[in-house]
Amino acid sequence: MPFSESPAQMDGRVLLLTGALGGIGQAILSRARRDGYRVFAIDRADPPAGAADDPMIRWFRADATNDDQAAAAYRELDRVWGRLDAVVLAAGAVGAGRVEDVPPLEFRRLIDLNLTAAFVYARLALPRLRPAKGCLVFLSSTNGLTGGSPLSGPAYAAAKAGLIALSRNIARDYGPDGVRANCITPGPIDTPMLDRLSDSVKDSLRASIPLGRIGSADDVANAVGFLCSDEARYLTGVTLTVAGGMVMA
Repeated sequence: MPFSESPAQMDGRVLLLTGALGGIGQAILSRARRDGYRVFAIDRADPPAGAADDPMIRWFRADATNDDQAAAAYRELDRVWGRLDAVVLAAGAVGAGRVEDVPPLEFRRLIDLNLTAAFVYARLALPRLRPAKGCLVFLSSTNGLTGGSPLSGPAYAAAKAGLIALSRNIARDYGPDGVRANCITPGPIDTPMLDRLSDSVKDSLRASIPLGRIGSADDVANAVGFLCSDEARYLTGVTLTVAGGMVMA
């Protein structure tokens, strides 16, 4: 259900964002607004006080894994702004452990949240993106390139690898329609998700990064902004790694 009412008629492109209240999601939202987008911001939590005051942001509460709520979000988007130019799929959650440590139910939950939900939102977006020759950006992880570790678990790695393949599938199939699909694979990023790690683990991660620092949410948001821009109009099926050289792929 929607958080707040917004004017139905406004100029400018429209970007739909899932996981809008996550550490990276908030940075993407800010970047999108600076770039002039109207943003349809989706999260399962309430926005902070005052967030609904910006008429260029339409907040919508939805669980990313609920297909009916996803469909309702798009219906509301159609009603309010009636167009769609870009979709950024940033909803997700990390796991932990080795394969033998993870119950099947937990594995399925993380696959649904990190991969299946992105498929559902992309599937619903595609007919709306065709008229604008719009774009999709999937937020994956370097875990999807390397296979991950017990720090994030097998389901997270498998789901993030799936996002890379899904983005390439869409890029190939929908390129003739003018729709682009790309993927970003961040390395360690300084967000609340990283708070689960001890200082010593963070220090080890930092030491493995050639640029010598853990990334910021703005580093990822800047990459998203580029991939959604006209400057990236000839890029599709790309996996852009934002990891300070920690993973070079």
